[in-house]
Amino acid sequence: MTISVVIPVFNVAEYLRAALDSLCAQTFSQWTAICVDDGSTDGSGAILDEYAVREGRIRVIHQANSGVGAARNVGLEQATGDVIAFMDPDDVVASDWLERMIAELKGSDAVLAGYTLNGSPVLSHDVGAVYAGDDVRRRCWQAFFGYRLRDVLKMPLPGGMWKRCHREMAGVWRLAVRREALGGVRFDPRLSLYEDAMFLAKLSQGLKSLVIAGDCGYGWQVRSRGAMTRQWNERMQANKFLVRDVRREIDPEMTHWRGTFLLSALE
Repeated sequence: MTISVVIPVFNVAEYLRAALDSLCAQTFSQWTAICVDDGSTDGSGAILDEYAVREGRIRVIHQANSGVGAARNVGLEQATGDVIAFMDPDDVVASDWLERMIAELKGSDAVLAGYTLNGSPVLSHDVGAVYAGDDVRRRCWQAFFGYRLRDVLKMPLPGGMWKRCHREMAGVWRLAVRREALGGVRFDPRLSLYEDAMFLAKLSQGLKSLVIAGDCGYGWQVRSRGAMTRQWNERMQANKFLVRDVRREIDPEMTHWRGTFLLSALE
């Protein structure tokens, strides 16, 4: 079995070497990486080219800046592995990350794994569960888009609502999916917010089976919560109606079945 790792890269020169070093140290050897330089201006492209010379399993594509979704789509079009995984260029993975993801995948279409956030483990409430058929779709929709108005009214305390509704981070770096199960599912290049969640929601419609795994060694790094929150709020204001419309395009039935984030709780 082979794995293609899709990595979109934009202006992360400060962290890129550590990310690539951790990938190159994998105990699972049958991997290739498609690194898409999305118009970086800080030397990230040159670092990628350097690593591509040193490590034959790394392939680099340079393009004009088009956004993370478009960059990932380019990587997906070039991926040839039996399994597709994703990595962000400023994160670090354990040496057995891919080996553990493959072990968890077993005979299923996809695995959604736990991770660490700045070194602290983050796990789903249902680790070890295997979903099949339409339960895959419902499980993903609830986890990534999450709470109904009555949930909000019952759980007003900060933090409690998220946990008790089983909300989860919809990062595609948690995912490993068989390429044949992925099919033609791609990221919506219109989105600069919730693009991972929309991709996973669309993917979940066609998956026959999904495994929920524990921590498989992916280290998500959040370095500036203040800056991240400001950027998130700005993108939320600019994109909230587009996100709502794309959600409805993907799955009108599930939009009716369960609401999304608070901005649309009263729809």
